Amino acid sequence: MGIETLHGLLTGALVSAQIFSLCAAAFFLFLGKGNTFAESAAYAIIMVFMLLSFIHQIGFITGLSRIAAGLEICFFWASLVLIFRHRSHIPGTFKALRSVESVNPFAFIFLGVCLVYMATHAILPIPEEFQNQLDAISLYEKNGFFPLGATAEFPAFLPVNHLIIFNSFLWVDPSSGMGVFCFLAYLSIGFSTYALARRYSWQGTAFTTAILVMSMPRLVVQAIHPGTQIISVAVVLFCILALYRCCERPSLMDLLLLILGLFFCVSENISTLIFAPILFVLSCVVLFRRHGIAAWTSILGKTPYALLAIVPTLVFSQSWLFLSNTLNKAAWPGPFSTIPFNPDGIQGALANFIRYMFEGFNAAVSMDLFFET
Repeated sequence: MGIETLHGLLTGALVSAQIFSLCAAAFFLFLGKGNTFAESAAYAIIMVFMLLSFIHQIGFITGLSRIAAGLEICFFWASLVLIFRHRSHIPGTFKALRSVESVNPFAFIFLGVCLVYMATHAILPIPEEFQNQLDAISLYEKNGFFPLGATAEFPAFLPVNHLIIFNSFLWVDPSSGMGVFCFLAYLSIGFSTYALARRYSWQGTAFTTAILVMSMPRLVVQAIHPGTQIISVAVVLFCILALYRCCERPSLMDLLLLILGLFFCVSENISTLIFAPILFVLSCVVLFRRHGIAAWTSILGKTPYALLAIVPTLVFSQSWLFLSNTLNKAAWPGPFSTIPFNPDGIQGALANFIRYMFEGFNAAVSMDLFFET
């Protein structure tokens, strides 16, 4: 093993330890608020993602990358203090894990071995192609988005809510340890699935459901290869979990996290520009029908500081980026404008529907039924 490779692995492990420290501190905070183990873990991971994204997007917009790096260091040391103050929750954490392990020891141990392997894979150097995308983000973060965005030689940017997370802790090493974000998003999907399934089933059934979801090949591949698609999936499940909690018991914390999560859904994956508005409308309908608008206005009226959430909401909405693309590139979605959409109207949509119906037909099922009879 070469010195450079060893150095990359060590720095990757350091980055992973820093991110896990932030997540552990957030986990203990949510656990102290009365959330379950799975809810706290799912909330903590996405909350840390939103925090890091917000910090770096401020640097991305203003060009003050040193402030972003300084805030990261401050939050890291604050997380160590919080972990020390909430160390009384550590025995309860291991007790909760043992209770799940007792339901199906073999599956729990096998899952643990797989997670250890995936966590090790997360500290490896990231692919060169993905590194080039991060270098472009870093260039804007050092010089400011609007000055560079107005120049012709710089292309229009896609939403950066998720991609910019990978630029965290670049002061350590820009090429190692960034896979930890995909691994954490994978864990968040598992915890969110368990928390949602636990509402309708016993512990063993919920654990089996979580394993079934986590064993999907596409999720496993995305968990060990740096990218943003798995983060988008984790954020969507986070929003659904927050919506469930808001319906069960109205609280300011869950409402603010739901609102921030809905806007944080917007990413460079074009499907999020469709899904986020649908989920937003659905959340409004469900919450107003369940509790009425008076309950939510009362909660917000008692805590005026909740208005501070407007700032990260505006940043996560990417409205500033779309506005810059419109003014300087004459196309608000940037590179999305080059995607060919269906030009044939209803007829084309019907043709696509028929094509996908035939592609989705599973002949194996009918053949199995035929041979069984």
